[in-house]
Amino acid sequence: MKQKIKIRRVNAVGEQFKDLTPNSIHDIIPTPKQYEHLDGVWVWGKTEAVRILPKEYDYVK
Repeated sequence: MKQKIKIRRVNAVGEQFKDLTPNSIHDIIPTPKQYEHLDGVWVWGKTEAVRILPKEYDYVK
């Protein structure tokens, strides 16, 4: 079973973030290797992976 997050509020702007609205739920995807040192989780934006910062989401149980 995939781990999911619920968006609180995403401060990023741009087309990739249009579907990341408050209370929307998204599957977490593996962190790209070159970004493993950064905080947050990765989900799919419109057409590519995007990072969501720790204060922008809650885990869904």
